Amino acid sequence: MDKSELRIKAKELRKTLDIQSISKNICSQIRNLEIYKSAQNVMIFYPMKYEINLLDLINDDKKFYLPKVQ
Repeated sequence: MDKSELRIKAKELRKTLDIQSISKNICSQIRNLEIYKSAQNVMIFYPMKYEINLLDLINDDKKFYLPKVQ
């Protein structure tokens, strides 16, 4: 398989996953990391459709930064 075929297959696979549950689990794991606990500033991304959603973290007492795309 070439790169474009693998991307298509990965996108189709993500559509079958329970992204909301997986996202909550990942947020919980991140909150338990010492590096996250001690961080004051955190880079985060805005999720697109079928991507892991980490936006629940923005409720934590930290400064969050998103990349700007032109």
